[in-house]
Amino acid sequence: MTNKERIRALYFSESKTRVEIAKIIGVSSQYVSKVLRTMPEYYKVKQIRQGERRVRYKANKIQAILNKRKQIREQEEATQGHLVLKQAQNAIEMSKRYVG
Repeated sequence: MTNKERIRALYFSESKTRVEIAKIIGVSSQYVSKVLRTMPEYYKVKQIRQGERRVRYKANKIQAILNKRKQIREQEEATQGHLVLKQAQNAIEMSKRYVG
């Protein structure tokens, strides 16, 4: 099997990246890119993969934002709980001073 055939199989069948293919075959990633650009189906697959990456990126970005908001909300709730406890303690102290 020639390098071109191996590159075709790894890229299209196994969905490997150019860098992964280069490491497997033992050639440079530039060589892999050059061989792939000679294949007409490469550009269609490349566009599909780019679209998939964009979707994953947006999903990860949204998840990171939601996680950050959750973390902030938990910190605020913890702070509020601490303040309520402190207020209750102060109320008890104040009542002791005026009663006793």
